[in-house]
Amino acid sequence: MKVRTAHLRRLLSISNFSAPKRFNSDLKWSYITGEFPPFPLSNKTLGQIIKDGSEKFSDREAIVSIHQGIRKTFPEVYEDAYRLAEAFSSIGFKQGDMIAIWAPNCYEWYLTQCASAIAGCVLVNVNPAYQKDELHYVLNKVPVKGLICPSTFKTQNYYDLISKVVPEITSCNPGEINSESAPHLKSVIIIKSPSNKKQEFKGTYCFQSLFESGGTSEDVAHIKSLENIIQADDMFNIQFTSGTTGLPKAVALSHFCVINNALLTGNRIGFDLKYHTINLWVPFFHTFGCIGGTLISLCYGSKLILPSDGFDPIACLNCIPTEKCTYLFGTPTMYIAVLEAQKKLRVDVSSVELGITGGSNCLVEACKDFEKHLNMKSLMNIYGATETGPVSFIACPKDSFEVRINTVGPPLGHIEAKIVDQNGK
Repeated sequence: MKVRTAHLRRLLSISNFSAPKRFNSDLKWSYITGEFPPFPLSNKTLGQIIKDGSEKFSDREAIVSIHQGIRKTFPEVYEDAYRLAEAFSSIGFKQGDMIAIWAPNCYEWYLTQCASAIAGCVLVNVNPAYQKDELHYVLNKVPVKGLICPSTFKTQNYYDLISKVVPEITSCNPGEINSESAPHLKSVIIIKSPSNKKQEFKGTYCFQSLFESGGTSEDVAHIKSLENIIQADDMFNIQFTSGTTGLPKAVALSHFCVINNALLTGNRIGFDLKYHTINLWVPFFHTFGCIGGTLISLCYGSKLILPSDGFDPIACLNCIPTEKCTYLFGTPTMYIAVLEAQKKLRVDVSSVELGITGGSNCLVEACKDFEKHLNMKSLMNIYGATETGPVSFIACPKDSFEVRINTVGPPLGHIEAKIVDQNGK
């Protein structure tokens, strides 16, 4: 993998990294490797992780969606995910089919991620801010068979946008979309809000009704049989990236990639040492949220808190004392907004212990303020890429402030990083 040299020059200037550093004088390139964790790489699928979690963490809450008033334990997530997977089977979704989710942070997003993995389908993340042209691009870039979205969010009216891309939806039955503009799309599933639960959207399924109906006995048996068929190397997720430098590219990630990235990252930042409650500020459609957030939680039995559907610094603060949040997940700009709110509100943040940030560089003085005012013993800076699933470098909580903030830390175990100049040498 190729990484920015400025980060690695700072990385190599630190002498107390646990990761070995090597140089090949014959080939004229150098590389560094991460320290191996105390466990082998996993060959489990996300479905197996969810099933294991329902047994290992049977007395723990898995997710709390504050803005929806939803609380679910690990066994309840397992039960709900299998029920939704059976419902997917009942409307014709088969192993390998692609299901796109175009929604803000909510329990239905999380549940769809779990259920699609159990059904052997590929989850396609779609930015909830995408407009008509971007939706059309996504539906044609990858063969999306099903699209799940809320009816509205902020200024977005999703059904109207879909109707502009696929006008046939207004005159067809659910599951029978046939459009030249999106030739692979067959089904749209609407997540209704309490305010429009009685509203009908022509040509669509209702998420809640579909979930409640589940599947037939044949669907139940089919989903059960997939437990021994779906493999760790099967495609699990497609995420769109590089949208700021051109049209977004579709990155395909396997169960093996994302599960091991979650396990290795969680081990590096202390999730194997104690039970944590994650306060998740970042969006699910981004790799930070749907792997760094949901999968670390599922792998390590941590509680995942969704303060709001879209980022709201006051909501992020208010759930800290009520849920006893110990770990904060956010980008530098999010930390700045939360810090400004905290200076005014003075919320009790005594439960907070640690935090991670990434997505852009963060000023040293700002990081010192984050740690001081949000009660973090350690704030760690992540470096990675969507293509690597996503974390490649991160420090440990016990590392010095210099290492945690002024560098990207050592590579994760099983990762080798090549150091090159601007000419690739």
